[in-house]
This record gives sequence, C-alpha cells and structure tokens, in this order.
Amino acid sequence: MNRRHFVLLVPVTLALVAAPGLAEARKRSLADHAKVDAERLALVRSARKQAAAAKLGYSPADRAAASTLTRKLSAEQRAAVGRLSEIFLRDAERAAAKRDKTMAVDADRLRPHVVATGSRDARALAAASLIDAARRAKQHTLDLANQLQQSVDVDKQLREDIVQLRDIIADGHYPTSFTYHDPRVRTVSLQSREQAQRLLEDLEATLGALDDTSEKLQLELQMANDQRSQVMAILSSIIKRAQSTMESIIQNLK
Repeated sequence: MNRRHFVLLVPVTLALVAAPGLAEARKRSLADHAKVDAERLALVRSARKQAAAAKLGYSPADRAAASTLTRKLSAEQRAAVGRLSEIFLRDAERAAAKRDKTMAVDADRLRPHVVATGSRDARALAAASLIDAARRAKQHTLDLANQLQQSVDVDKQLREDIVQLRDIIADGHYPTSFTYHDPRVRTVSLQSREQAQRLLEDLEATLGALDDTSEKLQLELQMANDQRSQVMAILSSIIKRAQSTMESIIQNLK
C-alpha cells in the first residue's frame, strides 16, 4: 500500500471507528434527558397534588360569609379586597423567606383598602382577603407547574425530531421531506446534506434554549412549592389578628 492510499484510508477508518461511539454517546444523552424529564414531571405532579391539598384554617361558615360578601361588592370594591389579599400574600412570602412564622398585621397599610371595600363586616372581609391570598399562592404554584409541563413536552418532541433528522443525515437520501416542531409543526423539503445539517444546528440551538428555560422553571417551581406550604401556614396563623385589625379599622371610621 503506497502513502497516498494510506492517507485516503485513514479518515474512512476513523469515521467507522467513531460512528459507534457517537451513536452510544447519543443514546446516553437521550437516556440522561429522559431521566431529567421524569424528575421534572414528578415535581409537577407533586406540586399539583400539594397545592390541591393545601387548606386555609377557616370554618365553612367563614368561607360562606366571605363568598356572600364578595358577591355583594362592586367590581371596584372587589378590587380593594384583592389589594388586601396581595398585601397579606407579599408579607407572608417575605416572612416565609426569612423562615419567620410570625407576621405583623399593619393597620396603616390595610386601612385605605378596607375603607375602599365599603364593608363593615370585619370577619367576612378578613376571611375574603386571606382566602384570596391563599388562592393566589396556590395558583402561582399551579401556573409554574403548567409552564414546566408544557416546556418538558416541547423539549421531548424536539429531541425526537432531532434524532429523526440525524437519521436522515446518516442515510444521505435527498431530496426528502422532514416534519418537526418549533414549537409549531413545520414541514420542509431537504435538498442536500448541507441544508439538513444547518437545520440540525438550528434545532439543537433551540433545544438548548428550551432546556435552559425548563431548568429555570424547575428551580422556580421547587422554590414556589417549598414556600407555598410556609405561606399557607403563616396566613392561617394570622386569621384572628387580621380580623381584629379590620374590626379596629372599621370601628375607628368616622
């Protein structure tokens, strides 16, 4: 064998040796992604289950009074109740972040919104505000869970598309039709290996960005899920204080 033949054979030999290794690496990568997906979906299920089970320590009578009150209020007055609930929720979140289960009820911050409701039923008003705060806390967790679920679904579908496109490139038969999700369904006619390779690079870049988004959502959901239970405990602990504060505000109204 002369030197020229040897030089020609080296790249071919290296490609044959490398191909099984690349295939094995891709299998490992897919298996790793599947494991991460399973962990993320388990977190989604856990967050949904815990959010559904979370309860605020109000009696059925208090809940009924809160519901009756909000039905009687105008849209502007209900908005005032919403502002009260936001104050309670933000304060509870700050207390939870500090790992402090005690939370002061600030009458000065509540006063203008209590007045704006036009209600003199302090017990029902406190119940309505805290129940809405608990609902907001739970909804935030559920919204993140839904976003993570959608992100995982898109990631998974795009990875499957990438595997299919790699197979097309390996087969080398052109022109050929290829359908993928970005995230909308798209179909292209691939005319050459170069075109297919460019599309593969684009899809891999998109997958990387989507995976970063999923990782961020996973961390946010973990934090929200951990914090939600503490927030619910804090909201439950201030029920009587909130009622007392609103009674004081209403009694001092001229």
